[in-house]
Amino acid sequence: MRVVSTTRFILKSLLSERATGLFLVIASIFLVLSLSLSDINIAVKYRLLEDALLASEEFIMLLAAVFYPFLLMEKERKGGLFVFTLLGYTRSKYLLSLFLALFCLLLGIFVVFFVFDFLFLSVFADGLKSEFAQKLFLGSFCSTLLSFTALALARYVSNTNAIIYSVFLFFIGSGADELMLYAKDGGALLQAVSYVIYYALPNFSFFDPLSTDTHGNKLIFAVSYFAIYGALLYFAAYIKFKKEALKVG
Repeated sequence: MRVVSTTRFILKSLLSERATGLFLVIASIFLVLSLSLSDINIAVKYRLLEDALLASEEFIMLLAAVFYPFLLMEKERKGGLFVFTLLGYTRSKYLLSLFLALFCLLLGIFVVFFVFDFLFLSVFADGLKSEFAQKLFLGSFCSTLLSFTALALARYVSNTNAIIYSVFLFFIGSGADELMLYAKDGGALLQAVSYVIYYALPNFSFFDPLSTDTHGNKLIFAVSYFAIYGALLYFAAYIKFKKEALKVG
């Protein structure tokens, strides 16, 4: 399948970058430091070990979510499209491959972390609990939605601005549920603003297990929201992409 082969090629291009190796080294150092800040026995007793692992890994996934879209779009800007037209690719399939490549990349990071956590917590704690696994799973989808946001914005603004705007949207969307609660005691204008942020902008609070949102099954709703909003971001990017003048690299 052409979309799959293009996705595989883009993934290979991203992973072969020297910057990827540097990113992995920095991520590993950050993870090791977070685990060595406190005594293992104390950390296990008060569940600080799980919190340190989860916070570190979610932060690393968020870094990857802004690092790789920027790297991907910079490669396209400087060198043209990776693969296009020569084998009959359409714009929609090429753009879909970009989104799928980021999805596969971040999903791969999640799998690596999951395996590491399973082994690590089995040795030093009581094993990997379902609550911990669900938080990590939701964190991976949160990061992927952030990467999709950056990828879509990069079609309308510069790559650097796309990263900056997506980070701003992440912080705004992460507090969307709290803003809704606060707006209930405010005026009509504040309530209108809170509804726009809650429903129109990417709502990253849906992926927070501790958020105040109540939509039945948290996991099912979050994954469904990711699929719907991810599709909207793809179509928003395609509307701009289909009108661009292209060069083939």
